[in-house]
Amino acid sequence: MRVLKWMLDRIHDRVEGRETPVGIVPNADEIDLAGLDLSKDATRAALAVQPDEWKAELESAGEFFKQIGRTMPQELEERRKAILGELNGSSAQRKIAAGR
Repeated sequence: MRVLKWMLDRIHDRVEGRETPVGIVPNADEIDLAGLDLSKDATRAALAVQPDEWKAELESAGEFFKQIGRTMPQELEERRKAILGELNGSSAQRKIAAGR
């Protein structure tokens, strides 16, 4: 529910988020964490984009897409490749942190 609230807040221009190679992610102070015992550092870590982890997931998704075959929507494969390209362009960074 917290992420859905953030998404609605983003749609209505109440929060900004942060652009990353995988899309816009929340800034650490934009997610409602009421009732949770999380430090700002833990929140930033949870919102961080780890390029190597994303690359591995996207490669795995590519294998899955191949199993689906011709019925796989081309737009999904194109988006997967675009995200990989963005991640490879930023591979010199170990981590792209959200909220900084």
